[in-house]
Amino acid sequence: MKKRKILILIGILVVMGMLVQPAMAAPSPTEDKQQPETLLFTQFQEWAQKGDASAFAQYILKIQQVRTHVSQRCEAGNILVSRIQTASPICVSSRMLLRTDALGNNLLHSAKEVTTVGAVGSLFRTFSSAGFTQINKLKNKKNEAKETPLIAHISRGDLSSFYQLYEGSNLEKALKARLNIGKDRTSLLFASSDDILQQEILEWGTNAAGTNILSLVEQQQDSPERTDILRFLMKNAPSLL
Repeated sequence: MKKRKILILIGILVVMGMLVQPAMAAPSPTEDKQQPETLLFTQFQEWAQKGDASAFAQYILKIQQVRTHVSQRCEAGNILVSRIQTASPICVSSRMLLRTDALGNNLLHSAKEVTTVGAVGSLFRTFSSAGFTQINKLKNKKNEAKETPLIAHISRGDLSSFYQLYEGSNLEKALKARLNIGKDRTSLLFASSDDILQQEILEWGTNAAGTNILSLVEQQQDSPERTDILRFLMKNAPSLL
């Protein structure tokens, strides 16, 4: 009798365990939705850091194939892309590529050099019709070290990406505005606008230590692009001299 009670008790515990375990193991809808996007972004960061432009090109081809042969529709705000390994279709947020890593680095911060920067740009344009606008937003995002992608690349010795990261940046806008601010340099309006623009230039054209972009480029003695970029900055950013 006692043995029978024990067996019944064990049976009850087993059944309870079967009921409780799925509830504990099942991810929330948010977690389930975010996981594929996290895996994709992590893979993109890895390719960017390695400078693997060919991996981006192959993945872009997968996306194009999926969109050609699959009629699946995504919810508003999501877009149809491909999984990395299986090339099966998946819907992800159109803003997924704007993510950053733990150090605040976006895909442009992480891109190794100019070829990879171009590959990241192609990925953005393939993901969404708003890709051009989104990638320009990334050019003006600072990481935890208070560096934009342009400043981060120069700081680590990569000048090959200078023009791609400079074009469309807030630094470019501020420098152009300062050069074209007006002919009457004695007016109070000019003095006020000039001061504001100079602050903008310092905001977007220096690192956290306060070293401006011209000085950062000068430090890259071994870069083949150094002379050309210095000439460009001296012409377009005389306020930094």
